[in-house]
Amino acid sequence: MKVRWRSLSPYRFFGLTANTPQKYYSQIKQSILEDIFVAVYYGKLSFSDAYNMPSYLRRWWVNKVVDTIKKENENKNKQ
Repeated sequence: MKVRWRSLSPYRFFGLTANTPQKYYSQIKQSILEDIFVAVYYGKLSFSDAYNMPSYLRRWWVNKVVDTIKKENENKNKQ
């Protein structure tokens, strides 16, 4: 018997939609693009990998990159 998983939410995509107010849309889009930039520039990912990465995983990746850079800078300052 094949099981079909169904979401309780009527929406299948939890992201930007046509109904998102313009002021929030531009802020959210800017935040997403900044995360992609950090993942590509400092995290050594390709743009397509960073763009297609799930948002929770991209956020984790960016946080790890930022933490690593901060630790490296602290070690350089100690020396």
